[in-house]
Amino acid sequence: MISTPKGEYLRTAKELSKSSSKDLVSRIGRHYFDELTGAGIQEVDALALLLWSEDERIHEWRQVVAKIRAEGRGNS
Repeated sequence: MISTPKGEYLRTAKELSKSSSKDLVSRIGRHYFDELTGAGIQEVDALALLLWSEDERIHEWRQVVAKIRAEGRGNS
């Protein structure tokens, strides 16, 4: 069973325009969105999951960049 994000992600998903929704699905992956909706998840909940996933990826990327920068400063 998939738990859908609540709060901020769900509110944002409800406010997305059609164009912004399509852009989000393109960035994260159409296959992932189709799997969610095919499993019975409502589109707005699937969009909220995509927003959450994108946020997690960005957070992880920022951590990696910060670590690389910190290591670069240590070698100077």
